[in-house]
Amino acid sequence: MWSVKGGVGRTTLVKTLALTVPKDLKVLILDLNFQDGGSDLSYMLGLEAIPHVGMYLKSRTREAFEECLIEFRPNIYIMQAPPRLSLVENITPEDVKQMIEYGRALFDFIIIDLPNENNVLVRAALEASNKVLLLTKATPAEINRIRENCSRYDYVLVVVNPVSRMWRTFTDLLSAPAIEVKDLDAHAEEILKEVV
Repeated sequence: MWSVKGGVGRTTLVKTLALTVPKDLKVLILDLNFQDGGSDLSYMLGLEAIPHVGMYLKSRTREAFEECLIEFRPNIYIMQAPPRLSLVENITPEDVKQMIEYGRALFDFIIIDLPNENNVLVRAALEASNKVLLLTKATPAEINRIRENCSRYDYVLVVVNPVSRMWRTFTDLLSAPAIEVKDLDAHAEEILKEVV
């Protein structure tokens, strides 16, 4: 789950999609949306501050990975972001890829909450992903950023409350599937069908 601009509902959609996945499938939410003060997802779900990704980074083993998972529901587990950036200052792109590999061995479905940045950690997660959901309001500036930064990824545009009725004119330049949504919760099943 990624966007080139903040405030489009990434974290809300992460939560909604996890709750929409059929209950017989095991889901991992990997929260890489690091920020001082804690993760929006952690607040949204009322999670305790520990365990978190920073604790996993102390040993980087599969056992540590499993110990740092939070069981949110019987089929939904979370590797949450830490409350402070200093706790993940030594994370590398290889760490991101390794966590995804551990997740693939344990879960049927992985949802990654990414910040609206284009850094080495974000690129590592995008490159390791089977499908990228790119949230946008489809402004011309966003579409240009998407065109410049996303051509090598397999992505679906989730156009959230587009700013213009002409949004399809802009998104047609990208040659990617696009879903228009006004309410992320109401369209969760439709969005999920695009990625599975």
